[in-house]
Amino acid sequence: ALKPHREKYARITFGLGPSAAERLKRSTLENLAAASAAEDLPVYIHINESRAMALHGLLHLQEHGGSQVRYLQDCGLLGPRTSLAHSIWLTDEEIALIGQTGTNVALNPVGNLKTRSGVARFRAMIEAGINIGLGCDNCSCGDAQNMFQAMKMFCGLAAISDPMPGPPHAADALRAACFGAARPAGLEGQVGHLR
Repeated sequence: ALKPHREKYARITFGLGPSAAERLKRSTLENLAAASAAEDLPVYIHINESRAMALHGLLHLQEHGGSQVRYLQDCGLLGPRTSLAHSIWLTDEEIALIGQTGTNVALNPVGNLKTRSGVARFRAMIEAGINIGLGCDNCSCGDAQNMFQAMKMFCGLAAISDPMPGPPHAADALRAACFGAARPAGLEGQVGHLR
């Protein structure tokens, strides 16, 4: 269905942006997974941005181990085309599952500080082999669309959850801000590289 548009507007790309798993019926999530696979579309969805979102999973997703990440997997949405926005309140098991399935995360460290959402476990994600993209969230959450602020926070805030020396380093921040964000959009090799 998108082929004529893709041929006519080669520089315009399409993606699916459902809000969050707890706001959607399972059938809707499954239909999104099917559309993503059929049209090779990226999916961007919020996951565990706040403690309340993580608690929702524990209370309402018992059949999925109380995990919104496992729920998305059961709906067919985990994988290289999907980016999980925020991903702050994740368990070790969820981080491992995201890494094993090749699912991406889109981290917004500046906005997450302003909204008091928390700090994602950057180092654990890097060690799990998760592709990380950095973002600035919207202006009301981050005050400025400044990727350099996001990169600085990405490197510095890791000390909160893991104060020992180690990643993320400057190279990790550059990777996440550039091609780490291009990969889930299906644009790796076209945008996001410094040459």
